[in-house]
Amino acid sequence: MIAAAMLASTAMLVQAQESQLANVKSLWGKALVCSGEKTTTIGGRLIASTDGNLYMIANAGTKAIDNIITLGDEQIASGTDYTGNGYNLNFILSKLGKDGSHLWTVSSTTGDTYSNEQWGTATPDGGIIVAF
Repeated sequence: MIAAAMLASTAMLVQAQESQLANVKSLWGKALVCSGEKTTTIGGRLIASTDGNLYMIANAGTKAIDNIITLGDEQIASGTDYTGNGYNLNFILSKLGKDGSHLWTVSSTTGDTYSNEQWGTATPDGGIIVAF
């Protein structure tokens, strides 16, 4: 059985764990980080997909188009110029392999998505339905 944990802070830790009776064994971990000054990440969830992979849902805030959003050492999205809304957040939806490898990411680019209540459910065909 694979359980997933995500901790929110300026950089979020994405970690997959395998339950083994009373012990928990960490399989891998990566940080979701926004580059630049006064950036943030808010909320976040990991959802097991029916094809054995993981989906990551999060918000990431940047202040400039040249800021980047990374998962581990891989860039997964670009920043957004500041729009004056305070957090300048974009949603992030990524699919990760069982080993934590980045498969793909979809993100918004308008800087006006604020939600710490992300929801998602895996579909039987390996897809996901999400709501922010």
